[in-house]
Amino acid sequence: MLHGTTLAGMIHELRADIPILLVTGHRERQTDPRALRAGIIEILDKPLRVGALREALGRAFAAAH
Repeated sequence: MLHGTTLAGMIHELRADIPILLVTGHRERQTDPRALRAGIIEILDKPLRVGALREALGRAFAAAH
């Protein structure tokens, strides 16, 4: 099974310029240092609220520019 932080790390190795948001139902398994190393800029909890996603995307785009 491929975990979100593992996939994020693989993406980050290829394109470190892409901000990564992780949506998870297992927040307790995600540690901030591990997420940061994988290039994850924000972790969102399931069930995902549209407003929370909109705000996170806004922050990601603002940080990228």
